[in-house]
Amino acid sequence: MDSSTIVPAPSLDEQARLDALYACSILDTLPESAFEDLVELAQRVCGTPAAAISFIDSDRQWMKATRGPMVGGPREHAFCNHTIQGDAALVVGDTTKDERFRENPYVVNNGVRFYAGVPLVTREGARVGALCVVDIATRDLDPAQKAMLEILARQVGTQLELRRQKAALQEALDARDEAVRRLGLVYELQRCVAEARDLPTAMSAVIARLCDALGFAAGAVYLTPRDGGKALENVGGYWLSSTTLTAFRDASLTTQFTQAVGIPGLAWRNGAAVWLDKLIDEPGLPRLTPALAAGLASGVAVPVLLDGAIVAVFELFSATARKRDDETVALLASAAADLGALIRRREHTDQSTTRTLSATTTT
Repeated sequence: MDSSTIVPAPSLDEQARLDALYACSILDTLPESAFEDLVELAQRVCGTPAAAISFIDSDRQWMKATRGPMVGGPREHAFCNHTIQGDAALVVGDTTKDERFRENPYVVNNGVRFYAGVPLVTREGARVGALCVVDIATRDLDPAQKAMLEILARQVGTQLELRRQKAALQEALDARDEAVRRLGLVYELQRCVAEARDLPTAMSAVIARLCDALGFAAGAVYLTPRDGGKALENVGGYWLSSTTLTAFRDASLTTQFTQAVGIPGLAWRNGAAVWLDKLIDEPGLPRLTPALAAGLASGVAVPVLLDGAIVAVFELFSATARKRDDETVALLASAAADLGALIRRREHTDQSTTRTLSATTTT
């Protein structure tokens, strides 16, 4: 920074101002006709060779729309950085006679002699940038021009708010659509469980539907041992999205998953979902080599609880690296609850069948 360049100290609410700026999601966006039109109007009304809509970031000035030779640059050199320090328009008729700007690089190197800017104010009252006009000749604005520049600046603020409302509405619509999709998947999983003729069929159907809906490439369900055994027992085989995964399936069906061994073993030990963003970062996994050879990148395992006890674990693997998604984990937990209910019903059915057979034999 040039030692002779005067840089205004940031206002006391600088962080709030930056938060409001970032909430607009405007920085580094593509040109938009609504802003381009307002800049052109400002240039025409004021009769200057250049005009711009600029936003003041923490350390830079970024231009959303420009007319004439206007470019962004360091915040410390930005005329608009001075504009946002006050509520009113800043008009500098001759920059060479203003101690704030006469040593400014835009004045010394680019010949800027006139500047007028009006703060851009968000709904929170934060001054995030300016609508400005620039000339290489000294001049002034008449009252009508100044008033029109202020009106146009308010219109820029309106466009910012409309843009933000549109983004919020789209986000809400996307969230609604996702909620509907996930609710539909829950109902489908419940139907799979209800219509299954036996436990393996239900397990296979649920895993297949989960993989298909959530973009996983492989998955299986394991029951915890009931006879004093120490390893999980595969139920319903292994669902695969392609035959290229058969080597990984074979490795999965032959691996002994005791507590803390492999992803299902970890979920069994922890009693909570285990999500590995990158399998390659887990060198101790027993199936790491076939998993990587099959192109698998991420994995998740979820315990199935019944009356507080873990009765099963299911696992899913993705062919793309996926970070933990709490909504997906919640959906998988819902699927686990359905599986737990199925296991309970199955146990009751088996117990009833046993009692009936016993009574018939006694008779």
